[in-house]
Amino acid sequence: MVASNRLTGALLERRLFDQGIVGIFPADDDHLLYWLGFLNTRLATELLRQINPTANNSANYIKRLPVALPESDELANCNLVVARAIKEYRLSRHVQHSTLEDLESLYRSIWDRESAKK
Repeated sequence: MVASNRLTGALLERRLFDQGIVGIFPADDDHLLYWLGFLNTRLATELLRQINPTANNSANYIKRLPVALPESDELANCNLVVARAIKEYRLSRHVQHSTLEDLESLYRSIWDRESAKK
């Protein structure tokens, strides 16, 4: 298997998808944007590479990623920034660097908090 440089996630609206795409369906709909944002961070790629440095982004590896659930205020912030990223992409087919950095910072703070608990 060949690994891509980076893990990415996308919303597939009004589309069917085949077995080549990993479907991720959060149990709580309020977490959909949260997980979409996470899968597009450098943090998610780093965590995947810790599991297997040569891993393809298949379900077998994605399902083994550690989970860090946000507090309600963190979830609201993540969802707000992910919604902003989606809007930027829809308008210009590009997400602003500052938006991506905001996402990275939010998710790292959540994972750092969860790691400190262990």
